[in-house]
Amino acid sequence: MKKQWKRLAALSSAVVMAAGTLLYFPTDTLQNISWGITASAEETGTETWNEDNLTWTLTADGTMTISGEGAMKNYFNDSPACNNKNIKKVVIEDGITSIGDFAFSDCTSLTNITIPESVTSIGDAAFFGCRSLTSIEIPSNVTSIGAYAFRSCTGLTSIEIPEGVTSIGDDAFLGCDKLTVNLENGSELTSENLGVDASKIRTYWNEGDLTWTLTADGTLTISGTGAMKDYDTDDSSATQKKDNVNKVVIENGITSIGAYAFYDCSSLTSIEIPEGVTSIGEGAFYDCSSMTSITIPGSVTSIGEGAFQGCSILTSITIPGSVTNIGDATFSGCSSLANITIPNNVTSIGDSAFFKCNNLTSVEIPENVTSIGDAAFSYCSSLTDITISGSVTSIGEGAFAGCDKLTSIEIPSGVTNIGDATFQGCSGLTSIEIPSNVESIGELAFSNCTVLTSITIPKSVASIGKNAFDGCTDLKEVLLENGSTLTSESLGVDASIIKTYWNEGNLTWTLTADGTLTISGKGAMKNYDANNSPVAQKQTA
Repeated sequence: MKKQWKRLAALSSAVVMAAGTLLYFPTDTLQNISWGITASAEETGTETWNEDNLTWTLTADGTMTISGEGAMKNYFNDSPACNNKNIKKVVIEDGITSIGDFAFSDCTSLTNITIPESVTSIGDAAFFGCRSLTSIEIPSNVTSIGAYAFRSCTGLTSIEIPEGVTSIGDDAFLGCDKLTVNLENGSELTSENLGVDASKIRTYWNEGDLTWTLTADGTLTISGTGAMKDYDTDDSSATQKKDNVNKVVIENGITSIGAYAFYDCSSLTSIEIPEGVTSIGEGAFYDCSSMTSITIPGSVTSIGEGAFQGCSILTSITIPGSVTNIGDATFSGCSSLANITIPNNVTSIGDSAFFKCNNLTSVEIPENVTSIGDAAFSYCSSLTDITISGSVTSIGEGAFAGCDKLTSIEIPSGVTNIGDATFQGCSGLTSIEIPSNVESIGELAFSNCTVLTSITIPKSVASIGKNAFDGCTDLKEVLLENGSTLTSESLGVDASIIKTYWNEGNLTWTLTADGTLTISGKGAMKNYDANNSPVAQKQTA
């Protein structure tokens, strides 16, 4: 530690002494000092310095080119470039491995510098006082930046430092009041190391054609062109910094949001998605539990499975009309979602698509939907009203299980199967009519529908699963269409509540277990042959 302080004190004294020395000489004297020039500027407009293994060449347009191989030597305000007001641009060619101490100090007109990948270190006070320099990019192979390296670069507004830089000298950016430091993700440098305020530090990731930049205020900006790549659940740039990301801005030019891009970003409250994005990947916003709303642009045609799963305080979302499918678990666990409009172009609703959307009160399934997946609306505990279009031909297992506020539902005529546990635990359902095309009813299909009092089953139903009506404690009437092969055993109910019915024109004939035949309806009863009236069919009843 004592040795380090001595070095810093010596360097600080050197900076002060150098500044004093340079002030002592008139400007014209400084610019005419010979640095070993091998060709006259008056003759060629070009000045050349041979510095050990490197050649420095300054052309009339103010471009200093440094060529050769190996390390640049260290200087003390005596480099070919030092204090040269004519230098506007520096090009360090590939093959040079370091930038020496004081190499470009006080090049006050320098605005642009190119540093090759071969450079691994930048020396003390290398760019001290280069006040016209506005930005600089440090190559990925650089591992160290010296003390005072960019001190008093007052015009410097932006610098990119790769993760390979592990050592930065004291006060490297002192006096750079306009500076924003962009640290490549993985960098272990801190505001203390850099000598700049934490609010001026950004973290960036280069992800293919896209750049992700996270500022100190928690804003993550994604820029570039093309599609965002897909991620696993723990390796996206946002997920790596999930506790720090509270706002996401996706800029124009990006065409997709990758799978799991913002997975588990539990602090994320706001996101801006531009027109031009066409797809949102699987699990893209999974468990973004602080996000209350999101606007999806009309350009989006595809939303992946589980895209918004676990967004527990999401209260509203608009699905664009161009979307044709709502995938598995897309809104599963969105427990604050109060309403949803399913666009007319949607043809299918996936498994668990709205599972445990506890605040959802009503849903309308549009005309083009043909299938509703397993557990699609299960445990939507506030759902009181659902309209299913006639186009639906398939309703999955457990589709409405646990919807205990649902009092009625109309099953479309095109449905041929009612799966296992489809209406299990719908404890508010009082009655239901099974369409005439249904062929099977699954296990536990209506179990624990505790206030269900009546159900009508057509003769098309050939099989019924175990415990289909288990726990239906208020069930007083099971109406079987004449011709049904079902029995009290197959139904799992007492024979006394089974009735057989016939629809005979405008009249309905109903035969109860005690042998009472009731004929209801209006108008004239039709004529029968001797053996084909409902009575003749059940004459032994």
